[in-house]
Amino acid sequence: MEYNFLIFCLTIASFSSVLDKVQPNSFKWDTLRRQENDLTGNAATVNLERVRPTRNATELYHKGDTSTNKSSESDESRKVKRKDSRHSSEKSREKERNIKDSAEVDGNGFHGYRRLIIIGLLLLLTLIMLAIICYILYRRIYNRKRTIFDAAHNAARPHNSYVTEDIINDLDIFKTNTQTDPWLMSRNRVEVYLDQKLGTGSSNCDVYKGRITGKSAIQNVFPNLIAINGFRDCEVAVKLLPPFADSITRLDFEQEISYMKSLHFHPHLVTMLGCVMDSPQPMLVLEYCSHGDLLHFIRRHREEIIAGFENSGSTGLKIKDLVSFAWQISSGLHYLSDQGCIHRDIAARNVLLDSANVCKISDFGMCRTADDLLYTTRSGGRVPLRWLSIETLEKFEYSSKSDIWSYGVLLFEMFSLGEVPYADIENSDLLPFLKNGRRLSQPEQCTEEMYSLMSSCWLVPAELRPTFNSISEKIAQILEDCSPLYGYIIATHQ
Repeated sequence: MEYNFLIFCLTIASFSSVLDKVQPNSFKWDTLRRQENDLTGNAATVNLERVRPTRNATELYHKGDTSTNKSSESDESRKVKRKDSRHSSEKSREKERNIKDSAEVDGNGFHGYRRLIIIGLLLLLTLIMLAIICYILYRRIYNRKRTIFDAAHNAARPHNSYVTEDIINDLDIFKTNTQTDPWLMSRNRVEVYLDQKLGTGSSNCDVYKGRITGKSAIQNVFPNLIAINGFRDCEVAVKLLPPFADSITRLDFEQEISYMKSLHFHPHLVTMLGCVMDSPQPMLVLEYCSHGDLLHFIRRHREEIIAGFENSGSTGLKIKDLVSFAWQISSGLHYLSDQGCIHRDIAARNVLLDSANVCKISDFGMCRTADDLLYTTRSGGRVPLRWLSIETLEKFEYSSKSDIWSYGVLLFEMFSLGEVPYADIENSDLLPFLKNGRRLSQPEQCTEEMYSLMSSCWLVPAELRPTFNSISEKIAQILEDCSPLYGYIIATHQ
């Protein structure tokens, strides 16, 4: 409110200067003063005339004037002058009263007019102050909603969590020394096909298909890694930072690049091939996954999967392939969990498949790292509501256990062949639904064993949920027990 006080002081100063200019009508008051002076002068003249006849009579007496006619004339003259002086005095007093009455009326009229001016200015000042206060309050509320770390994408860092020192040091990637950062690539070696949009990430950055010439930057980082030898002169996916991105989008983009730099190569994570910073639009260069995201892939092959479930002799995608996908995803999430990463946006839409149907976890724009593996945020923003755990919905807490809950919802997406979770429940009713102990129902193409694993991801309290390591081991066992002759899983009994 210090700005309010400053504005108030400036307004009072302006108001005082206005009052200084509002002075009485000097011309009218000068006229009244002159009239009053004239009146005083007339009164003095009358008194003088009253004195002069007496003095003349005295002189005549001392001179011994014996003329009777002159004495008579003097007596008559004195009588006339006395009468005239009395008449003049009465007129002067009446005129003086009229002038004073006029001055009093004019003075009261002027003071009334000045009071109206003061009242009007005070009302105007009050309205201005109210408008300023309302505007400042509006800006504070608006800015609170647009806080860089907490607003649009749940990017706040609270008091009970911290981002690792390496990530903090890497955040300002736009000032990175081009001579020391092996991840940087030259802009002229990256071609972007702007007419082939692949999608949009969680940080509101569009992803396009592209191509690089020569080797990728990751080969400078891991020169002896055989698995990345194919990342040269190849098709890529390019995530572009919008040219007029706001601070939130820019921060998310920086964080995603920083997190991906901190991760080593893993077969079930989308590989970062490099980044371009010497460009009006910074770029994140990723490996290209030609089969797109898992959600649309399953929906496209829905009929094949159903046919394989009903007919063991059919060709195409089968339930066993879905189980394999589930294991691959759990393997990638196990690695992230070991690195202390909380993905926070685990869903079928964020899993990509390459040309060999290998699943790769993508979109690290919402990924966070916490020392105690607990990340708390109090903001709203855009969040994957139907994939969130009950503690996240209720207490805004994220952890590796909340990622496990989301993984269970991902399994539901897979084995329901692309259905929307809680499709018949409104967003506002979701938390009461879960607090009443209710969960997603078993999909038709899901075996009891897989649904049991799925349900264990939704246990409360969170400590009862399995780890990604135990989930990977469980699914690996299920894969071993699958019959190669059927398109569905044969449950084994001990």
